Amino acid sequence: MPQLSRDRIVTTARDLADRDGLDSVTLRRLATELGVHVTSLYNHVATLDDIVDGIVELLFSEADIPESPRNWEEWVRGFVAAVGAVAVAHPGAFAALERRPVQGERALLSAEVALAAFARAGLSPATRCSNSGSRSPTRSTPRTAGRSSTGI
Repeated sequence: MPQLSRDRIVTTARDLADRDGLDSVTLRRLATELGVHVTSLYNHVATLDDIVDGIVELLFSEADIPESPRNWEEWVRGFVAAVGAVAVAHPGAFAALERRPVQGERALLSAEVALAAFARAGLSPATRCSNSGSRSPTRSTPRTAGRSSTGI
């Protein structure tokens, strides 16, 4: 039996989530899957959230996210395709991306590449923020799109 490690715990959690859904990933269930006592997990992970964060990092590292796009549109298309491929490959574990923030070195690199692509196109966070006040009150925004006047 392979030695217990954070990587083995997270990989097992991802596989369990893919097989039975993310809600099936519990410390007790993971311990059973790994053939160890539940307290042994705490030598490698702090909490269940730590494991779910690991799943997010693992999925993000498996995604073929563009590292040197020619322009922002290419980055967006590549990002959507990469995330879509991860969703297909890991349907159960993909729910982790909805519950926990994407963190880590790979995520930071991806954000920097995207921001650089947007900046080359003349789009910047400062420009976006300064233009937000000029929005028409009737214009649909991501937060209000599809909602009725009651907020539903």
